[in-house]
Amino acid sequence: MTEQQTSGSRLDASRPKRLNDASADTAPQTPRTPITSMTAHPPVQWTGRLEFDLTDSRGWRVGTIEVVVRIDTVTLWYGNRTLAVMHRESFKHWLMRPVVPFEFDDVVWFMQGTTTCLTIDGANSYAVPDPIVDHLFAVA
Repeated sequence: MTEQQTSGSRLDASRPKRLNDASADTAPQTPRTPITSMTAHPPVQWTGRLEFDLTDSRGWRVGTIEVVVRIDTVTLWYGNRTLAVMHRESFKHWLMRPVVPFEFDDVVWFMQGTTTCLTIDGANSYAVPDPIVDHLFAVA
């Protein structure tokens, strides 16, 4: 045996294993995730469904709008009818600056004073409840 091998063997043999010794830990070690790989992914966007009732000028409920928010689109449903499939990014820009009406498919979004409204088929206009607009603005 060479001196190096003997020396190494003696050191290993002369060193008793202790319970609090780090080298005695038998649990497998996992590498840490570098911070740079965490920032490589874009932030998660909210997706989901919202519903709100449409009411006429007397306050009577005339139907329910379902808003389905997906990664790239926002779809408005009225019963089993699709009213609009809007680009999420375009709708987000309109919500941030609703200066001119936003027309998409069978729906026109517009502002009447401080109230967000929508018109369906160019006929009837309805106010969109503020909590719905606030939520869409927050997640768009």
